[in-house]
Amino acid sequence: MPDNTFLLDKYIFPLFAVTQGGPELQVKRFLGSGFWADEVGHFITCKHVLDGLAKGELPVIGQPFSDRRDHFIRVLSSVSHPTFDIAVATADIIEPKSALPLYRGPLGLGLDVQAFGFTDAGRECTSYQLDVRLLRGYVSRHSPDSLGLPSPS
Repeated sequence: MPDNTFLLDKYIFPLFAVTQGGPELQVKRFLGSGFWADEVGHFITCKHVLDGLAKGELPVIGQPFSDRRDHFIRVLSSVSHPTFDIAVATADIIEPKSALPLYRGPLGLGLDVQAFGFTDAGRECTSYQLDVRLLRGYVSRHSPDSLGLPSPS
């Protein structure tokens, strides 16, 4: 019988803060999670994830489900909404990524929603331990403001 479990590894990823120490990247800390918005490297995350970088730190995408767990994808640029906690960014990808299909059903109060991501389970030596998380809820209020985010180039 086939396993119908929803596999997240193609869609979501952790973001880390790194510094450049010669040819090697030094992972400093876990920042948060993101998910692919299209196949060419645009992704969505929370504004506070990218705003939390210290001077000299760069954001990178981790690949915990890959056979290249020690390889990071560089974040090239980002734009964030001035009010809402959302950002769209572009990553330096080599191969096309998988984006979740857009929801095309009715929107409104009571709509079931889910959020996928990672939580920081701590650092062991040079490795970060991450747990995949799923948050479920429903739309409980409506905002008259649209997000209106431009796509970074």
